[in-house]
Amino acid sequence: MRKLLNWWKKYSYIVMIIIMLIGLIYPKIMLIFIICMLGPSLTGVFTRRYWCGNICPIGNFFDHVTIKISNYKKAPKFLKSKIIRILFTILMMSMFVFEMINAFGNPIMTGMIFYEMILEAIIIGTFLTVIYHHRTWCHFCPMGSTGAVVTYLSSNKNFVLHVTNKCNSCKQCERKCPMGLSPYEYRGKRLSSYDCIQCGSCKAKCHTNAICYNNNSTAKAKEVFAIKEKSE
Repeated sequence: MRKLLNWWKKYSYIVMIIIMLIGLIYPKIMLIFIICMLGPSLTGVFTRRYWCGNICPIGNFFDHVTIKISNYKKAPKFLKSKIIRILFTILMMSMFVFEMINAFGNPIMTGMIFYEMILEAIIIGTFLTVIYHHRTWCHFCPMGSTGAVVTYLSSNKNFVLHVTNKCNSCKQCERKCPMGLSPYEYRGKRLSSYDCIQCGSCKAKCHTNAICYNNNSTAKAKEVFAIKEKSE
C-alpha cells in the first residue's frame, strides 16, 4: 500500500493527463473522475483531508507542475473565508446538477461535463498559482470544501498531526506548508485546521521532530498512508 501510494502521489497527474487526452476521443472514460468528486467526502471521515494532499490528481498536478511557476505568496484571507467556500461550492454544484440533468441518459455528454470540471479546476488553479501559491485552488475547491465539512463533523480525531512543546518556532514548517498554514502556532496542541491536507510537508521539514502523530493507532495508519518522515 505504501509503495502504491508513493507511486500515485508522484505520477497520478500524468495518469490524469493521459485520461483527459483519451477523453477527447472517448468522453465516456471521463466518468472515472466521479471518484475524485466522492473521494474527499468518503475518506474525510477516517483520514481528514488526506485525499486532497496525497491522492487528488489535480492537487498532485499543482505539486509537480504548476509549483514551478508559483509566486509562493499566501492566498488572501477572502479566498479562504467560509462565505467564499460556501458560495463557490453552491455555484459549482448547481451548475453541475443542472448539466447532469440535461445530460441524463447520455454518457458521452456526462463524460464531457466531468472533462470541463477537471479542466476548469486546472485552469483556475494554474492562474492562481502565478499570483499566489500552487495550492491556492485547494482553499475553496468544492470537493475539498465538502471534505472539510465531513472532517469537521467526524468524531474521528486521531488522524491529525500534533505540534509538541519541542517546537522552537523556527517557522520552517510555515515556509514549507503548501496551504500557507503556520503549524508552529499550534505548539502544544493538535494541528486542527481544516485546511491541513495531511501532506506531511511540515513534519518532514521539522528539524526538532516536534510535529508528529501521538498515538499508536495513528502511527500505524500513517505508515500505511506513507506520510513523509525525513526532512527534505
